[in-house]
Amino acid sequence: MAVIHAQSLRVVLVGACTPAGSELLTVLRAASVWVTALVDAPVELPVDEVIGNWMHNPIAVDAMSEADAVILLADTEVSSPLAQVCRVAEAVGPWPVRVVYFSSPAGDTQGRLVEEVLSELANSVVLRVGAASVAELAEMAYAAAQGVGQAGGYALAKAG
Repeated sequence: MAVIHAQSLRVVLVGACTPAGSELLTVLRAASVWVTALVDAPVELPVDEVIGNWMHNPIAVDAMSEADAVILLADTEVSSPLAQVCRVAEAVGPWPVRVVYFSSPAGDTQGRLVEEVLSELANSVVLRVGAASVAELAEMAYAAAQGVGQAGGYALAKAG
């Protein structure tokens, strides 16, 4: 099993403009992780690459399929979390890309559908988040993304 060092970790972040995304960027940059931010409209962020109009941009698909991990902090102002997860799932498809998703603990219908889509991927982690702080969320996302070299499969964890 290969050991993934932070310097070689390539992460695609969806939701970089959210409060949790901003905090996560701080954690990832401190660890020298290569970060590509997928955003709706291009914006300046402290990342290595920004890809705008990500839901409809073929360059975003390439970035996700070539990444070690995709961290999805769904931005409900852009589109539904289900649409975003389906786009990510379509992009990573059979590739061994770890997908990390934050879900609400409520377990609503859309949340269950999102988790069902993610359970079909070879290497996904769903973190059901309760009262965790933004800093705790960022640390959990980074830790989950680092699990790239671990055995694949679907994992569900509760936090906060």
